[in-house]
Amino acid sequence: MDKVRIKDIAEIANVSIGTVDRVIHKRGEVSQATRECTICHSDNSRIYAGFPLARSGPGNILPVWKVGSQPVAPHGTFAMKGETAYEFRPAAPPEGFFILGHDRAEWAHWTGAGIFLLMVLGILLHGTFRFLTRSKRPSAEADQRWHRVFLYTAYQRFWHWLQASAITGLIITGLVIHAPDATTG
Repeated sequence: MDKVRIKDIAEIANVSIGTVDRVIHKRGEVSQATRECTICHSDNSRIYAGFPLARSGPGNILPVWKVGSQPVAPHGTFAMKGETAYEFRPAAPPEGFFILGHDRAEWAHWTGAGIFLLMVLGILLHGTFRFLTRSKRPSAEADQRWHRVFLYTAYQRFWHWLQASAITGLIITGLVIHAPDATTG
């Protein structure tokens, strides 16, 4: 069996060699998402872990997937686990196959950044438009004829800002999960 080098682990996990060194030797600050990255970001991850199909079945006969009467080749292997239990082990996807949250791709980074920037731009344009079109204060004598009317109730305004805060929080935590080595230092 070949020796696994820190450089190999860093390549698989898509983090720096220094991050892998800090994780292995338990020194320095490393986020939990980075420290336990191999749970999701390796060929031995939960995605490729075998899962049971049946606790028992006819001895030494592996199942066959069929569509109609035609057998279908699964993307993985069937295996006996023990004397009668069956397990399916998914194979690693072919090169170029992208699993969101498992694999990293440059286009995913740029798409996410573009969507985030469009959201910020929309908020800024909305705020600017509201500021520029606000009604001017009436004069002192006309002030008695004017009264403030709210388009939305206090509850609706509160709910709006709660949702906006929650979405912003989800974006930030999503960035930390998607690229922990870039966002946590």
